[in-house]
Amino acid sequence: MSADFAAIRRDEFPIAASATYLDNAARGPLPQSHVAAVTAYLREASAEMPARDSALLIEETRERAARLLNCTPADVALLATTSQGLNLVPGGLDWRSGDEVILYEMDHPTDIYAWLNLADRGVTAHFIKDRGGRYAAEDVEALIGPRTRAVCLSMVNYGHGFRAPVEAIGEICRRRGVWLVVDAIMALGALKVDAAAIGADIIVAHGYKFLLSGFGVAICYCSERARGELRVAEVGYKGMERAMDYARTLPDFAGLAGRPLAFAAGAQRFEAGTQALSVMAGMKASLELMLSVGVDAIESRILALAGQLCEGLRAKGYRIAGSTGPGERSAIVSFTRDGLDADELSASLKRRKIYHHVIHRRIRFSPHLYNSQEDVAAALAAS
Repeated sequence: MSADFAAIRRDEFPIAASATYLDNAARGPLPQSHVAAVTAYLREASAEMPARDSALLIEETRERAARLLNCTPADVALLATTSQGLNLVPGGLDWRSGDEVILYEMDHPTDIYAWLNLADRGVTAHFIKDRGGRYAAEDVEALIGPRTRAVCLSMVNYGHGFRAPVEAIGEICRRRGVWLVVDAIMALGALKVDAAAIGADIIVAHGYKFLLSGFGVAICYCSERARGELRVAEVGYKGMERAMDYARTLPDFAGLAGRPLAFAAGAQRFEAGTQALSVMAGMKASLELMLSVGVDAIESRILALAGQLCEGLRAKGYRIAGSTGPGERSAIVSFTRDGLDADELSASLKRRKIYHHVIHRRIRFSPHLYNSQEDVAAALAAS
C-alpha cells in the first residue's frame, strides 16, 4: 500500500501548515510522533525512576536504524555526532609516516579536519579535484597509491548536492585494501543508503537533518573490519562485552592490567557511555515513521520534488549547482544566476515564510517526504 503523504504532512508536521519549509538539509522538523515519544519519556522520568528499560530502548532504536541501512544491528553504533563516527578511523588506525588519505576539496570541514590532524604523524592528504560540482569514481582511483590508507567523502555534498558514486568507490577501495569512510548526514533519511551495496567501513549521520530526530544521537554503520581492526579510542564500560557485570561483582582491575580488554563484538564497542535516552525515544519514533513509508518511496518522492524545483528554477534563468546527471542528484537544490544578490533574495523568501539556506552565495532548497508540489510552486513563485 502506498504512503499517504498528505496525511503524514497534516498529522506529523504542523510547520507545513504555517510555512513552506524547504531547509531540511540544515535542520529537519521533528514529527509529532517524535515529540510525543520524547514527552512520554520525560514524563515517566519525572514521575518514576527508572523511566523505562533503557537497554531495551537502545536496542530497539539500533534495530530500526539497521533496517534503514540494510545491515544487522551488530553493525550499528549509536553515537552522539557525525564527527564522532568520522573520527573512528583517524583515531583507530595505526598510522605511519608516509601514509596518505584522499578527501574531496569541496566537502564539509567536518570531513576534512580529522584527517589533517594526522599531519604531525606524517600523514599526507590528497584532494579530489572538483569537476563542476561533481567527480567520478575514476578520479578517486587515480589518486590511490601504495601508501593510501583511507578515503573519506560525503555521500551527498552539503553545498551543491552532488550524490557521490559511493558504490563504485566502495568497490575500488575494497579491491585496493583502502578504508572508506562516508559522511551520510545529507543522505540518510532522504535517499536510499544501502550499507551492503556501498561496502564502506564507516557510514555515519547525526539525527538532526533528514533523519528528523533532533540533536544528540548519530547512527553509525561499522563494517566487520572496522569492528575487528580499529582501536577503540574512546573507552567506557558500555562498550564492553559484559557491560553490566560490574553491578553484580566488581571486576578484578589489577588482574585485567596488561591484558586486552574484552570489548563487545558488535559496533556497540564504540559506544563509550550512556546515550541521550529521551532523544533516543524520539529517534525510534522518527525511524518507525520513515520505515512505514519505505526508503524507496521516500527517495522517489524527494527526488521528484527536487527535480521539479530544478526544472522551474532553470525556466526562470537560474543555474543549478552540482550535477543533474542520472544517479547524481539528491534532496539538495542549490542555485544562482549572474548578478544574483543571494542575501536580498533570502530576505524576500523569509518574508514569505519560505525556509531555505544561503550557502556559498547561493540559495539552497532541500525538500523532504512531507513537502508537496504546492511547496515547490510557492518557492518557485517567490524566487
